[in-house]
Amino acid sequence: MSSYGNPTSGTSYHGRPATGTQTPGLAVAALVTGIGGLIFFWLIPILGLALGVLGVVFGVMTTRRAKAGAPGKGMGTAGIVTGAVSIVGALVWAIAVAVLAS
Repeated sequence: MSSYGNPTSGTSYHGRPATGTQTPGLAVAALVTGIGGLIFFWLIPILGLALGVLGVVFGVMTTRRAKAGAPGKGMGTAGIVTGAVSIVGALVWAIAVAVLAS
């Protein structure tokens, strides 16, 4: 009789070793904060600016680790790009509001 319990750690359901690489959390954080910055710089520019800065910082950290062979270079690069766009967008938005208010 066979048991259908959970496989042991490090193996697949068929008894073979699990394969593939996991995406590092820092790469996911870079992408999520960069996208969050893109969303929030329209609504709350200071929050968009802060999230954009975090996206760039996390993205740079991820791409530096990727040079040493760690996965996540694409997500890190996307975090840098989306973070930079949110920073520029938040600054342009804040300047436009200040000019229009005066």
